[in-house]
Amino acid sequence: MTMGMAMGSACLFLVGSTSRAEIITNTSSTFDIGLGYSLNAGVTNWNDSENSGTNTPTTQGSFTFVPTVVSPFNSAGGVSFSSRTLGGGSYSANGLLPGGAGWTNTITASYLGSLPAGTTNVQLQINITGLGLWISRYSNNGGDAMGFVEVTPGHGSSSPTITDTTGGNASTASTYVHLTWDPTDFAVDGTNATRTFGLTGPATADMQVDGYEVFGNVQAIFATIPEPSTALLTGMVILFGLAARRRR
Repeated sequence: MTMGMAMGSACLFLVGSTSRAEIITNTSSTFDIGLGYSLNAGVTNWNDSENSGTNTPTTQGSFTFVPTVVSPFNSAGGVSFSSRTLGGGSYSANGLLPGGAGWTNTITASYLGSLPAGTTNVQLQINITGLGLWISRYSNNGGDAMGFVEVTPGHGSSSPTITDTTGGNASTASTYVHLTWDPTDFAVDGTNATRTFGLTGPATADMQVDGYEVFGNVQAIFATIPEPSTALLTGMVILFGLAARRRR
């Protein structure tokens, strides 16, 4: 190989190295949010009126993390979830009413920050480190297995199940069992993402539910093509100059 060819190869190597993509991951602070089923502004629904003081904001920095829960009304008799602790109270939700919609938990997240020039392959990942829900089996038949199920399109999965052998009174906190789960996480394209969960069991219509919690964070993942540094550009000029002198 001649000196000119060697210098040319070196220049090509430098040019190629400046276009290598860099993967950047921005991670939010931890989100920690609880919702209870209670009377709020004259309407019974899932809300944070009992425990807003114990919840993190749903927007932190450049990230949003918003859980919502919907389910049918069960009874004016129920439990409270004051300060994220299950106790005596009123109102409970139902896992499923015959012919009606079931208990559904949706978590939506967004990245609101700016993206550098040349950004490609933008993805968002909702990392859920824990889901929690208190459940009481109204018509107990020896302890039916109950669990969470993720119904996000393309990412369906189920939690381990638990049984309730003390159910039968919607107003007594001690008859509720605590269902928890750390589901598998995944990234989706874009700066917005949604995950959806429901309940599974042989008799969801008999599930009395209250006291929902979710813990986790959000990650924005993207690739950028770094701009060539001044040092690399200077080096390329020198190499081209040496190669030209060698050919004379």
